[in-house]
Amino acid sequence: MKTLLVTGATGLIGRRFLELLPPQYKIIKAGRSKGNDLLLDLSTDFINKLPSRVDMVIHMAAGHNESMFEINTKSTKKLVDYAKKCDAKFIYISSMAAVNKILNDYGLSKRKAEEYIINSGIKYLIFRPSMVFSENANALKSVADQAMMFPFFSLIVGNGKNNAMPVHLDDVASTLVKAVKDDNFNNIYFICGKEISMNDFVSFLIKKYKKKRIILHLPLKFVLFIIKIGSLFLPKLKEFESIAMSMAFSTKVQPLPEYYKFKPRELL
Repeated sequence: MKTLLVTGATGLIGRRFLELLPPQYKIIKAGRSKGNDLLLDLSTDFINKLPSRVDMVIHMAAGHNESMFEINTKSTKKLVDYAKKCDAKFIYISSMAAVNKILNDYGLSKRKAEEYIINSGIKYLIFRPSMVFSENANALKSVADQAMMFPFFSLIVGNGKNNAMPVHLDDVASTLVKAVKDDNFNNIYFICGKEISMNDFVSFLIKKYKKKRIILHLPLKFVLFIIKIGSLFLPKLKEFESIAMSMAFSTKVQPLPEYYKFKPRELL
């Protein structure tokens, strides 16, 4: 029986991944929240708490605030070095933020992690999911709340003509399950839903949640300036950088290989 070390196992994607994974693997869930097998903080020196050997490391944990470089970059480097000692395969859940034309701290932390993995010499797969939604996890409602956070208008960064490509949680989780058995390593894949313009996507959210909003377009540089100044007083505003950039830019993505038989679900 192969042993899989999984970080981020109690998160949105991690939970669903483990629900879909066949029971032929020994799973070791590692993280700081209840429900993990190994309680550890990825922003600390945690390597000595890990088992002496595993067959695969699946790194899903991600940091979004002040811990993003500790979790997204430094902990990834430590886990890669650990996987190398174990001669284990490595699956990393990155982000489309890693390939934005303008990188914020989150995207940069993911990009640096990717670069370290690629140059490490281990067998790896890197996945970059787009915006994840699910009817059960309220993920789509969370996106809608961000799009309609103002009382009378919905803000779109840029002209709104770029593609949003939201992807269903089950499509992401099932792809990762197949990745565990994929022997074609040393590749980077996008996991994206069907293309829809940001204008149409926000209009869909307004209609779905029966809100009355005027769509307002603002240039990216202006929005980033407001976030930069505002985050001095409200640090949580920094989290909106990735959202702003995903609205403003389109990313050309290659479809997943035939092995994954990927057919994305429609928006709810």
